[in-house]
Amino acid sequence: MIARQTRISRTRERLQHGRNPLSVALLLAFLTLACGTETLVTQIVSPDDKQSQVGLMAVFDLDKNVYQALENIQKGVVKGALSGLSKQGWKVQEIENGRVVTATLPLTPLDKLAPQGWTLNEQKMQTGRIVTATFDTNKLSTDGSNKDSLLKNLFLVVDEPITGTTHYTVVATIDMTPPKQEGKATPVSTNPYANYILGQLGATSDALKKDPKLQALDKAFKDAGPPKAIFGVDLPGPIAEATINGQPGGEIGGENNEQVRWRFSGDKPGVYKLQATGPKRLPLIFVPGIAGSVLQLDGVAINANLWPFAPLGSRTNLGLERDGMTPAIKGVKIIAPDIIRSAALGTTKIYSPLMQALKAQGYKEDTDLFILPYDWRLDNTQHVLRLAALVDEVLQKCKSTKVNILTHSMGGLIGRGYVNSAGKTKVDTLITMSMPFYGSPVAYYATVNGYSFGNATVRAELIKVLGQNWPAPYQLSPRKPFIIDAATNQALPLEESYRLRYKGFLGVEQNIILWDTYTPTPDNVWTFNPGLVQRANDFHALLVDRGTQQEKPLPTGVKHYAIIGHGVRSLSWYRMRDAQPGEAFLELGARKVVLEPQFLDGDGTVPLWGLDFKTATRKYYVTYLSQARSGEHTEVTQNPITHSIIKNILNRKPPEPNQYRPPEYVDLNTFLYFFEGIDFTLHSDAHLSIVDQATGFNLGFNDQGGIDEQILTGSFLSIDGVEYASLAHLPSSYQVQVKGTGPGKFTLNVDIKKNGSTTTFVYSEVPVKQGTLAQLVINPSQVTTAFPEMQVTTDGKTTVVRALLPRQITPSAPAVANPLPSPPSSPQGGAVPVASIATPVISQPETATRASDSGMLLALVLGGAAVLLVIGAMILALVFARGSRPQTGRPRMPRPTDLPERGTRAKSKPTDLPR
Repeated sequence: MIARQTRISRTRERLQHGRNPLSVALLLAFLTLACGTETLVTQIVSPDDKQSQVGLMAVFDLDKNVYQALENIQKGVVKGALSGLSKQGWKVQEIENGRVVTATLPLTPLDKLAPQGWTLNEQKMQTGRIVTATFDTNKLSTDGSNKDSLLKNLFLVVDEPITGTTHYTVVATIDMTPPKQEGKATPVSTNPYANYILGQLGATSDALKKDPKLQALDKAFKDAGPPKAIFGVDLPGPIAEATINGQPGGEIGGENNEQVRWRFSGDKPGVYKLQATGPKRLPLIFVPGIAGSVLQLDGVAINANLWPFAPLGSRTNLGLERDGMTPAIKGVKIIAPDIIRSAALGTTKIYSPLMQALKAQGYKEDTDLFILPYDWRLDNTQHVLRLAALVDEVLQKCKSTKVNILTHSMGGLIGRGYVNSAGKTKVDTLITMSMPFYGSPVAYYATVNGYSFGNATVRAELIKVLGQNWPAPYQLSPRKPFIIDAATNQALPLEESYRLRYKGFLGVEQNIILWDTYTPTPDNVWTFNPGLVQRANDFHALLVDRGTQQEKPLPTGVKHYAIIGHGVRSLSWYRMRDAQPGEAFLELGARKVVLEPQFLDGDGTVPLWGLDFKTATRKYYVTYLSQARSGEHTEVTQNPITHSIIKNILNRKPPEPNQYRPPEYVDLNTFLYFFEGIDFTLHSDAHLSIVDQATGFNLGFNDQGGIDEQILTGSFLSIDGVEYASLAHLPSSYQVQVKGTGPGKFTLNVDIKKNGSTTTFVYSEVPVKQGTLAQLVINPSQVTTAFPEMQVTTDGKTTVVRALLPRQITPSAPAVANPLPSPPSSPQGGAVPVASIATPVISQPETATRASDSGMLLALVLGGAAVLLVIGAMILALVFARGSRPQTGRPRMPRPTDLPERGTRAKSKPTDLPR
């Protein structure tokens, strides 16, 4: 605050002598308090990963009538009045010939403030440092006395911890006491401020009576009213507290409540101590992904758990009717009391590492950290409403005007849907991890083939049955064309992808000891649920404009930081070809077709084209560095690199995107880019597994009959007796094992993709039976034209099988022109834009096969005995280890109404539990 600018030591010219050479500096030394509004703002910023910076801005706005009265006495009297501040490093700008003057000290790093008049004192501690900076208010005066300054002191305390948010305390004392006339017993004017100034100029009451110009000046003083002063503080985040003389006071405002202003008037004289602290940490809400919340039966005291662990047979309670809302079992009510923090009796970490990282930053649950567990089977529109209710509750509890939201996977769609609707004015920052903005082909795979969410106690077949009527998986399926028709070499329109027909189940053979056996339908009689397809379109209208097909813009004032994992071979698209005689097939219209999975870069669950979107403030690509620092879909939430990014964002120091750049080889508008790796395809009466010899981690079937995906750069799929394993190309040796499951033959294809070309080796028509073990060791970095021999052992006898001569293929991807158009560009190859999935219209067969009543009755009877096997279920739960996705378990088949009829859609997307 520029207070009474100091007097100048010079001989005063008495007005009664008839001379009026008013000293500009002298006059304004007293006028600043008498006839204007003065402002001083202390500004503090905290640039990304840099030291705090401090600046001052002062504004003096002289009353117009007083200014005019001064001009009548002597033209140009005001101009240049504050030039003395220029000599002290202030940048001074005069407006209207000096009636309005601004003076600023530029933003300067904390450790370099001394030349501007600050005195610094630093206290170092193990946890960081505390710096006290005191401003010499004499710098506001020309003579250094500070006698006439409104600002009596100003100091700043900066608490810089090694980790966490820097906090600031700004303290100032403002003196609004009216000035006293010096050396005169008789007042010159009835106005105390005019009296003081006229007295300092040597004017007498007689002179005032005789001089019209002095009278006009005196009147202008009186009309101007009491002086006004404003002191302000701008912090790099929301103000936590503002006080006057220890009591709450001040006006908090700004876009994020990062500003406070105290206003004073001379009609309320006094000395005021002002203090502002902050920034206040905004409350944080975490929203997990699909399958990331505990599900329980409400009102049940014993054996209430349904997810991730459950008594045998109880998971049929998770079934829904075809409307995706009504419980398939009447009277069932399911609640989500918490997120899944760990699994397998605590041996496998899920979200607990992330929670621990947040708590290390000082967050405390139910104080400034809040969790939104939810029933992840249901329509995400409901979860958006639940998030809105929680935000309002948190704002009230924390007395805050905004929140930050942190999400994982499907939780990101919920968070962005809320931000784009009711939350646009209530959210400061949205952080998403592994958000499948444009969906994932893995969800589609799970619908048609089944999936277990990496849960050792769950049969993929049961989730396929139940998931037919779960709305959320539909909202995770691809929103861009992802199937290439080999017959036309063009992208299949998205709406056609949801008209596919596939096999369901007739029933289940219960077995107390072994895994249940599901009997498939002989024909392709199951389809996607058209009602839930349409509801998926409705939900995505929160994210993408229906008309233009463009991503909806991020609301003004909201920041969206996206953390995207990659470096994992991920199901990216399908090659659809006509089926050969004797080959298992799906049906699309009159065609019998086979979908061959193709793998490109992604996080193992979502390809990069599903993760990437345009309307983020900043995007950070986290690649695979090691098992502990992985970009895999769920492991990325446990990655210390991710934790560091989140910490910096929450501390309002978001990293520069160039520190986490996307891979240069990826073209998100096509499937044609080259991504090094190894693909294995097994056609057989056998199971495939790939073991990393350095770590022992497995990719493929394990000895218990489940599927492991412990090698976090790889993916594994099993489709109608054909098994696919894909690994990112790493310098490691792998043991490849093929284990016979029955009499027959197997053919193993190995494609090594490196240096821009693909080398293919084939072990063809190898005889196999139950117990046969075929194995070989391969190091992709060493393979050129020779390939290792395969050792095949059957009944104790070992034979050697050599691979067929390799062939090199370049390029490795189909020549499809831009199969992934970005809305609203014209879809190429018949592609349908994202938000235009039409409800499939499929003619019904004469008979829609459903599960037999006897099989369902058996399921319900055995389900009642399942309580006796809880201990056994918990033992099975121990298999649920990190990186494991066994497709085993012992849930019971649901009753007939749980099985979908023709036109229903399948299974949930496996996006959120570790693999």
